[in-house]
Amino acid sequence: MAKLVTYSQIENIWGLKKSTLTKLYMNGQFIPAIKIGNRNYFDVEKLEEWIKSRTVQIAS
Repeated sequence: MAKLVTYSQIENIWGLKKSTLTKLYMNGQFIPAIKIGNRNYFDVEKLEEWIKSRTVQIAS
């Protein structure tokens, strides 16, 4: 079973602001949510893949 996290947990663990993630989600630029009740949950594996895809390598 996939581990799920909320916007608040993402903010606390990874330091990504809820307001920024909400904007990205509304514009289709964030991973799909799993809606349970009135809350959005996100798959941790997909989230980590999304973060890695956004990581920029800086040449030394």
